[in-house]
Amino acid sequence: MLDRIEIEHLSHGGKENGGLFVSYRQFQMCGISKRQIRALAELGQGLGLVEVRQDPEASNGRIRPPNAYRLTYVPERGKKAPTDDWRAISSDRAKSLVARFRKTEKKSRRAGDEAHVVQEVIA
Repeated sequence: MLDRIEIEHLSHGGKENGGLFVSYRQFQMCGISKRQIRALAELGQGLGLVEVRQDPEASNGRIRPPNAYRLTYVPERGKKAPTDDWRAISSDRAKSLVARFRKTEKKSRRAGDEAHVVQEVIA
């Protein structure tokens, strides 16, 4: 996920951090399952690596506004230094977040496998 956000950052000349919009489809094109996107974003936020922002005014009548991303380890637009939020996360906290993510993903994969089997049976 961070790779795709970094690609978006670089495609804007490194000047739009904090206003980086990456769609679910763009994440999927990089090999991230649609089911994983939210969990990965939450993990990235928990680890202090990325901030996910929603701008209700950017919705243009859509049901849900798109997410804007800010990488905390590079300067935000208009600022000279990164916030480096990740530095405030202890290694114990990071391990806990990653373990919880892995446990959730394992359950999600199992549920996805079961759903896939059900779809095959129905078809």
